[in-house]
Amino acid sequence: MIANTPTMKLAPVLLAIVLIFPVRLFGGLVVTEVLHLNDTVLADGEGRFSDWIEIHNPDATPIDLLGHVLADADGEWVFPSSAVVPPGAYFILFASGRNEQDTAGHWHTDFRLGRSEESLTLRSPSGEILSAFEDIPEQRTDVSFGVASNDSVGYFEKPTPGSANNVVTLGYVGDTKFSVDRGYHRESFEVEITVEPADAIILYTVDGTDPDKGTIFTGPIGETYSGPIEVSGTTVLKALAYKNGWKSSNIDAQTYVFLDDVLRQPLEGPEGYPERWGGTLADYGMDEEVVDDPAYSPDFEEAFAAFPTLSIAMDPEDLFGGRGIYQNTLQEGPDWERATSVEFIFSEDEGSEKSFQVPCGIRIQGGSSRAVDIPKHSFSLRFREQYGLGSLEYPLFKDQPSGESAVESFDYLQLRSGFNFAWTHRHYYQSQHAQYNRDQFVNDLYLAMGHPGVHGRWFHCFINGLYWGIYHVHERPDANFMASYFG
Repeated sequence: MIANTPTMKLAPVLLAIVLIFPVRLFGGLVVTEVLHLNDTVLADGEGRFSDWIEIHNPDATPIDLLGHVLADADGEWVFPSSAVVPPGAYFILFASGRNEQDTAGHWHTDFRLGRSEESLTLRSPSGEILSAFEDIPEQRTDVSFGVASNDSVGYFEKPTPGSANNVVTLGYVGDTKFSVDRGYHRESFEVEITVEPADAIILYTVDGTDPDKGTIFTGPIGETYSGPIEVSGTTVLKALAYKNGWKSSNIDAQTYVFLDDVLRQPLEGPEGYPERWGGTLADYGMDEEVVDDPAYSPDFEEAFAAFPTLSIAMDPEDLFGGRGIYQNTLQEGPDWERATSVEFIFSEDEGSEKSFQVPCGIRIQGGSSRAVDIPKHSFSLRFREQYGLGSLEYPLFKDQPSGESAVESFDYLQLRSGFNFAWTHRHYYQSQHAQYNRDQFVNDLYLAMGHPGVHGRWFHCFINGLYWGIYHVHERPDANFMASYFG
């Protein structure tokens, strides 16, 4: 009994090791990579994208797969035919559930891989466990899971079916969570930021810049979160979490607006912001002649709440630096597009509309309004995969007069500041007769009559927490717009 005790204690430990990592206990084949969300990585003989499994022969002699067994949580499949894996080679088979050999010679198992917590075991014809995963975690689309050439286990953002795996990602840091949601506030409060796993490091900024470890690590960019953050005025809080060996979280943003700050926004901008925009004096201030006028001030808060809010958060250098888009408004094209974060903030009065954040690109938009002596410029938001989302998916507009949702997928959105018949126009006969609703009014008439028209609505716009005025957010009537409505 005493002699058997060490073996009895070792067996569960050894079993745990082999189930978590694809360790070879008896020599022979080993499962090195699996992909169960295969959209574009590898097609089978019929051009279909099914789950696939990679088996490696690390030995110096060839091994025949005949009689080897692959088992998942629901059953097992015995390799039905002779297929020799040469020394050092990798063999791919598809877990499609079709139990066949396709026209390209690929074998297909009679099971498919589960989407989460799937187990997978490879046994020899005599029943020896050669390789096993106890829990294959849920994967991201076209991201595989397996073991690298250095025996580390994790994800492969660039799958390598049929060859050795190298750069492994040990895991993915989850989104940062904020204890207070974006929106309007009256009194100061504290914000707690949490993330999974709990030992990930959280970086945050409040100046519009992106928190980041930096491409060449010289120290974190942004403050390291160590406890609740006090918010006592209009603030744009950005956060990112990272852990060594793991894929960092994306950058989340939360804008907290205090209306008293908006009403008293000073003429001078924050420290480091320029005194001139292009060829005109910068004016960051709220017009006291309006907010203090007894004809308006009693109703200002209620009137302000009539529109939803759009908050732009980006590196001030990308706006106001030497190559900033707000300092070079005459420049056009992709070289003058910058990355940004945009939050759409809706009040409780706006019913079912849910506030959200989206990463995208931003450009200066317009024709004559681009002139350097114009203080307020229009923007164009560009939704591209390079920023994180290929398009904005949200029912932002309603058809008139049905009230039903119009197109819900957008590649572009225009943020029109207003130039013709607006206060920014250089000619007095236009600036003194502002007609902001004219453009959308005509489009709404067309829509009401059943004709094609551009949907749009008004938003308050903030840039890095600075109130930038009212903007007309509307669809861009281009080829993408036409395809969205007419195919």
